[in-house]
Amino acid sequence: MNNHRCLSLSLLLSALAVFAQDQRPFRGGVRIAAPRFPMQVVVGAPYSGDRVTETDQSLADGTHIRHSTTTKLYRDSAGRVRAEAPLRSSDPESQSTLLMVHISDPVAHVLYVLDPVNKVAHRQELPVSETLLRPRPIETAEPAAPRTTHSTGKVEIIDEDLGTRSMEGLIVEGNRHTTIRAVGEMGNDHPMTEVDERWSSPELRLLVFQRRTGPQIGEQIDKLINIVRNEPEAALFQIPSDYTVMEEHGDFSLSWSGR
Repeated sequence: MNNHRCLSLSLLLSALAVFAQDQRPFRGGVRIAAPRFPMQVVVGAPYSGDRVTETDQSLADGTHIRHSTTTKLYRDSAGRVRAEAPLRSSDPESQSTLLMVHISDPVAHVLYVLDPVNKVAHRQELPVSETLLRPRPIETAEPAAPRTTHSTGKVEIIDEDLGTRSMEGLIVEGNRHTTIRAVGEMGNDHPMTEVDERWSSPELRLLVFQRRTGPQIGEQIDKLINIVRNEPEAALFQIPSDYTVMEEHGDFSLSWSGR
């Protein structure tokens, strides 16, 4: 009986040690660039959803490198946007992540980057486009030119209108942009084909699905899933009361030592 108790205690202590290791303080850093282009404001089209980005690259020796990240997105009727993206710790023995939050407020012309460790909201001026984008109905008319092709030297470009389909509960419009590079255009000894396929929602003024393929980038997929078309809670676009606001001018960096 004592042996069983000792074994159980040993397993418990081991489990606690692993848990403690996984809970070690976050280490890492990130560079935040100042907004350089006006933000396009979409009004009257609130939603929330998960933006999933997947990459799959094949190396010459047959090795595959795959990555997947998920960013939670919210947008209210005034065009405010909140993005929550996980940041992995630079400690190779830690599985901890830090949730980086960006709040774009075109009404107040400000962008906030929240530091959840130090409870600081870094404030930047946000240039905003004067043109407000609103939901638009689906165009039911047949496209005049569903496929166009033109060449520029050793590059052939094909643009295709893919029509409409249902995706994630939305009617989306698709187009495909294909670039074919002839031998020698980039020092390549075989023709190279790059394809960019996009499906967008006119109602939400939003990219719902994109797939890019090519010999240099492999395959990159960007998709919006779990879409909810309700008004998000107003608190999501506000700075928590226990945060300190710090003014930033230009690019800045955030770092966490894990202490």
